[in-house]
Amino acid sequence: MKKAIILARVSTPEQQKTGLSIEEIQLPQLRDYAKENDIEIVKEFVFQETASQKLRKKFDEMIDFIKASKDISVIIAFRVDRMTRNYRDAVEMDILRTEYHKELHFVNDRLVLDE
Repeated sequence: MKKAIILARVSTPEQQKTGLSIEEIQLPQLRDYAKENDIEIVKEFVFQETASQKLRKKFDEMIDFIKASKDISVIIAFRVDRMTRNYRDAVEMDILRTEYHKELHFVNDRLVLDE
């Protein structure tokens, strides 16, 4: 069984109210996806944080955690834009994929990126 983390994020309170609700939309779908695909969720990173901030404390915490966790091979997010909102994030995700051998699963986009 693969082990994973969940990333559920909104940028603004408005997103939380209009279609990207963490509790009502993202988390239920991400948990169901993991269950349906026989993936064990080890930790959930759930937060509101905009990608335009220079200091992204929670996002960086998630990056550090996944880099340090050799037994976790999957990151599950709702959509690509929940994980990669800017060039810096895209580079970080590509490093996780290629250098740390992590799979990126985007549930709503029906997309899996691996090596």
